[in-house]
Amino acid sequence: MTLTEIYAAALLEVNSLRQRLGMAPLSELPKGVPGDGGNCPIQRALNCAKVESTYMHWYSFDDISALYPDGKVPSISTPQALVAFIAAFDDGNFPELVERET
Repeated sequence: MTLTEIYAAALLEVNSLRQRLGMAPLSELPKGVPGDGGNCPIQRALNCAKVESTYMHWYSFDDISALYPDGKVPSISTPQALVAFIAAFDDGNFPELVERET
């Protein structure tokens, strides 16, 4: 996949999850900090506690219940589109999304 395709797939997945959480869609992913699962663009877009390559951990049980009504744990498997984006972001492929210190 190209970087454009990776970004588009991640934004589509984020907006799908946001819709299920009752949140408005985003036109673009927010900025974040590479290598910081608590401050990556995906975490910020979804308001989850931490995004890892395997699981996404959520702040709120209400959020996980909205995604998986029968779920009993505050985490879900990270969708593959988000795994690909996170890897590319952490590798420096989206410098425009890196939050700079002010």
